[in-house]
Order: sequence, then structure tokens, then C-alpha cells
Amino acid sequence: MQTDPLTIAAYSPDIDNVMLLRLPNTLGDDLNLDLKLGARLVTCNTYGTLAPEFCDIHPGPRASGAWTNCNCVVGDLVTDDRDRLMKLKNSFPEEAWEKCREYAAERISQNHPCRDGRPNYSWIPIAYQKLPPFRVRGGYCK
Repeated sequence: MQTDPLTIAAYSPDIDNVMLLRLPNTLGDDLNLDLKLGARLVTCNTYGTLAPEFCDIHPGPRASGAWTNCNCVVGDLVTDDRDRLMKLKNSFPEEAWEKCREYAAERISQNHPCRDGRPNYSWIPIAYQKLPPFRVRGGYCK
């Protein structure tokens, strides 16, 4: 994760990689969340398939092979049930958090573009974000 611009790495075990999600820098203050570097967040993932030319998430070595697209909604941003979020965060093994950090650092070092991280838009691949019918407020995230 980065704090300026606010970028969240959302790990998908089924794709075995991360999506970088760009959000407004003021989001942490707006929602009274401590979104510092290394903060652990929970995502709720749903999956689908797309043609390979539209995929910006490249499967890792442990990918299930069933999906090519992922919609990662950051749970910390859509619920105030802090007890449930903490239970979920504590249920993930340390290796999963480390894998997320590792994959995120790799993508950030490659200047990989981000998806729009708002819940209604994070499913839209970068190739689609460039197309007029999919253009969203705030536009394509670089």
C-alpha cells in the first residue's frame, strides 16, 4: 500500500495476485480509519472471466485457473463492524499478508496502473477503464 496517492493492494487467493486499488487520499480521514503504510485490510472478492486481452491481473503460480477477473471490495470501507473485521484479519495466516506485501511491492515497482478502488468500479479492468462506455468519474487511474 501507498499513502500518497492512496493505493491499496487487494490480494486474491483464487488468482494468486494483487490488484492495486486507487482511492481518494482523504478517505482515511473521511471514514475515521488509520490507513497508514502496512495497514491490514479485508477484502470481499467476487470473480468472473474476461478475454485475456482485457485482463490486467496476471495469475500467480497458485491460481485456481477458474477466474480471470476479480472485484475486490475493501470491507473496512463498507462496514463499521470492527469486531468482525478484526476476527477476519486474525484468521489469515502471516504468509498470506506477506504474499500480499511481496506482490504489491513488485507491482508498485513496475509502475503497474491501478484500478478505481471504489466498490462499484473495482471490477473494471484497466483496458475497459480507457473505453468511453466505461469511463467513470475520476477517470482512468495511472
